[in-house]
Amino acid sequence: MADVTGTLSFLFSPGSRDYHGNKEWLALSRKSGGEMNDTKRRAIVKQLFDEVTNAAYIVPLVAIPRIWVHSKDLEIWQQTDPFFGYGGQISYMGWK
Repeated sequence: MADVTGTLSFLFSPGSRDYHGNKEWLALSRKSGGEMNDTKRRAIVKQLFDEVTNAAYIVPLVAIPRIWVHSKDLEIWQQTDPFFGYGGQISYMGWK
């Protein structure tokens, strides 16, 4: 498992980027940072990422994490798929 400390601290630390407000996710991230047993740490991170995935909270749009704030008026142009394995392409999206 690659070191996910940077990802966890970027997405699951209290402060200005805490857009989800999920205290359990913050606690799991904090717990994983203090766990020295690799097997236990992997289980904690897996639990966190599984919960986030099941909630469909995070969708990778770009290769480098950035925050995109938008309104419900975001539209994706018909007959296009702006999402790829490496991220997303904003040129296929617009706002009403």
